[in-house]
Amino acid sequence: MRQSIKSIFSLGLTSLAFLAIACNSLTKGKPKDNNKASIETKKSDYEMAYEFLAKLKSEKVDTIIFYKRTCINCCDFFNIFWVSNGQRNLTKFYFDFEDMQSHSKTINLKSDRVFEILEENYNALKSTSIKSNTHKNKDGTSTLSGIDHYCYAQMSIYTNQDSIITDNMKDHDFDEYTDFGINPADTKEKRQTNDSYKENINSKWNLWLTAIESEISIMPETIKREKETLRTKK
Repeated sequence: MRQSIKSIFSLGLTSLAFLAIACNSLTKGKPKDNNKASIETKKSDYEMAYEFLAKLKSEKVDTIIFYKRTCINCCDFFNIFWVSNGQRNLTKFYFDFEDMQSHSKTINLKSDRVFEILEENYNALKSTSIKSNTHKNKDGTSTLSGIDHYCYAQMSIYTNQDSIITDNMKDHDFDEYTDFGINPADTKEKRQTNDSYKENINSKWNLWLTAIESEISIMPETIKREKETLRTKK
């Protein structure tokens, strides 16, 4: 049977309200400086992050976890976890709307959890991926759901022997229904389930992404605006 794809682009009031707060409000308060001082530069956070990634790769450090968190038309945050000579580190790159500057900050990590989950589940992470929020209809067509403004995570992992580069893992891929961001009371139609929900939410990727965001969220060096964009903190 020939299948067609119907794309639904819905603007959820909840999603828009969240993005309006996260993207238009100015951050209050500075992150604490518990390790190396924050570095300010005229370069963009994007340039700084990818230059640092290239530097780490050229130095052949033990492990690099490049975590990019983006909200479309809003903001980007870059967190690079890396291990060199047994020392675990996190270098953060972000643009602060309080001083209109790009910053970088390196923290010496005490927790092993992010690296332990990577090591324990590397094969599963390499052989699986997060699937799109989609629903197959009885007539053979599929409903793919999306919104204009959304957030996603993207990963690049480098070890001494191997690497993993992911596609964008969108927040709504982890929603139970295709009409994410819409108040069920506002529609009389039966809600369509995300066929990939259970697989995505029970995946090793979700386990690992949740651990990464948990690590980021509890750090005093993480600014309020970045915390507001985390999927697990909504």
